[in-house]
Amino acid sequence: MSSTEVQLLLQQAIASAKAGDKGRARGLLIEVTEADPDNEVAWMWRASVSMTPKDAAWCLTKALGINPGNRQAQEWLDKIRQLQDQPPAVTTPLSPPANADAQTVALPASGLPTIDNLPSVATSLSLLPDPSTSPMPRTATTVQAMPAVSAPAPAVQPAPQPLPLKYAPTKTGEAEKLASQLPPDAKVILVVDDSLTVRRVITQTLESSGYRVVTAADGYEALAKLKEVKADLVILDVALPGGMDGYQLCRQIRAEKSRRSVPVVMLSSRESLFDKVQSRLAGATQYMTKPFKTEDLVLSIRRHLKE
Repeated sequence: MSSTEVQLLLQQAIASAKAGDKGRARGLLIEVTEADPDNEVAWMWRASVSMTPKDAAWCLTKALGINPGNRQAQEWLDKIRQLQDQPPAVTTPLSPPANADAQTVALPASGLPTIDNLPSVATSLSLLPDPSTSPMPRTATTVQAMPAVSAPAPAVQPAPQPLPLKYAPTKTGEAEKLASQLPPDAKVILVVDDSLTVRRVITQTLESSGYRVVTAADGYEALAKLKEVKADLVILDVALPGGMDGYQLCRQIRAEKSRRSVPVVMLSSRESLFDKVQSRLAGATQYMTKPFKTEDLVLSIRRHLKE
């Protein structure tokens, strides 16, 4: 993902946060921080729309790791620590940072305004290159154990010319076309992995096999998605960011009576017997080790869904 694309995603996220659409803002900011993990502004905004104090604290720690002198991040972190005995929800709204200019990523030196006081984001942004020009391969793919996608900080580029905002952050044009052609009764599969590459590979594989796919980058986002859609099967990675690993997420899924029969396929690069037993105790239906072939994953899904 180019620096221009990252900046456009960040601007979209800021606009969504200002409009009160925290769910969309959170999803966009996850994309930004995966593509540019050194983006201090993105981590600050992601903290401001986090679902729990623990997740917000994790994002603020990332921001402080980039800039230890970020006083605003330290103040937010101190506030969150004071709420550790409160219920697991952000009870005091955090004030997000000032809107980042398309050519800069540095935080302002002065105080930061609240969402309501932020200047409005431009109503039109440039159209990004069509991702469908380089579609994902449809042949059998081996999914490796990999970290979240990261990119070196590129040189500052000129601001793009304004055009209608049409960028879809998580699917290629070909994938969106394919998803729209799926039957309304297609089985829904939730894919939870912090790696953008893994999510995209699995999404295209499953959609080309006739499944409707919903994705999440961490446990908290996954639980939010499960409140919005009824998943027929869940694929989740053991190693997830934000303080909730795959084992904990699986237990949360099983804790809901309506989801106890939903098959859960757990992915991991660990092959020890202890990890496999731990996944069973957490409620996983199957434990698959990375690397694996996507065609094997599809066969497992069909078996669990009795197709």
